[in-house]
Amino acid sequence: MAVYTTFFVATVEELYAALPNWVKPLEHPVKRTRTNPFTGESVTYDSWEPEDVFAAASGEPPAEPRAPSIVTGAGDYEAFLHARLPKGVRSLPHFAGKSILPPHTQQLLAAIASREEEALAPALFPSPSTRSGAMLDRLPAWGIEALAAVRDEELRALGEVLAEREG
Repeated sequence: MAVYTTFFVATVEELYAALPNWVKPLEHPVKRTRTNPFTGESVTYDSWEPEDVFAAASGEPPAEPRAPSIVTGAGDYEAFLHARLPKGVRSLPHFAGKSILPPHTQQLLAAIASREEEALAPALFPSPSTRSGAMLDRLPAWGIEALAAVRDEELRALGEVLAEREG
């Protein structure tokens, strides 16, 4: 399964305006329990999802089942990723990539800022009716400051080090 990740430069207000059907996270996390699909064990975790978003993502069949789709990578990959973005955010400054997960972002920010990794906080959740599986996380202020201060060469070198660790 491919994971597509896009980083946006926007204020929270701009994101709310660009994604009007998305839902704001809870003010404080609540404990939720789900079954790990690989081990079958119950897992309890902190969740920022509003109840209707959590219920929609809990495995209930969608009201209108979607036919499976096949995604091909032929042609201009950057244009392909850009076309997958919600229309409201396409005009915001952004970088679209593939297979960049939240732990990768957390590792990168921690390495750039020379500090401990910190979980990303959610910014918005897709409407329960979309059942998209998308997430929108907010980078911490210290991470944004660290990214703004790093030079391209340093970032590339650090990316290579992190990729070797992963590989």
